[in-house]
Amino acid sequence: MRIKTLMEKHGATYSHSSTQVNLPQSFAQEVMRWTKENIDEIHIYNNARDEYGLEDEIHCTVLWGINEEKPKVTKKIVGKFKPFSVSLHNITKFATEDMYDVIRIDVIGNELIDLHHTIADSVDNEQAFSHYMPHITLGYVDPGSCDYLLGNTYFRGRKFRVNAIVFSSKTGHKIPLRFRNGN
Repeated sequence: MRIKTLMEKHGATYSHSSTQVNLPQSFAQEVMRWTKENIDEIHIYNNARDEYGLEDEIHCTVLWGINEEKPKVTKKIVGKFKPFSVSLHNITKFATEDMYDVIRIDVIGNELIDLHHTIADSVDNEQAFSHYMPHITLGYVDPGSCDYLLGNTYFRGRKFRVNAIVFSSKTGHKIPLRFRNGN
């Protein structure tokens, strides 16, 4: 289970809004089950503020760092996109300069990358990274502790259809935004 921050526990606001693609429920449950079976609890990174752990809202971030609280511009952009499919690749990691590694599943999809750039070019946002690397975070672990998972192909080739994204407001509200013809 992902350890919630004190902000999340008490409903406080976040520094930025973001957009994300949530995985279909049954697929998200499979990802969480696989993660719990393959990442030993002793490897899970946790700091004094309980901000890290295993992810419990399985998603692929489209754009983080949005300064706007409401999705007015983002909604217009999303409404111009048609549904598309993405596929998953291998298990990899971000080795951070902090005290943890981020274990992730790489996500492949040109339309997803186009959506990221279109939103980023249209809304006021602050980016910490210059290159967008679509991925699904599985969890935060002690450095090097889960390197045995790197290159794992369990999810490789699995696909799912993206009909909508979620605008996660800095106030904590989650607003679904559907693509054109995105039933």
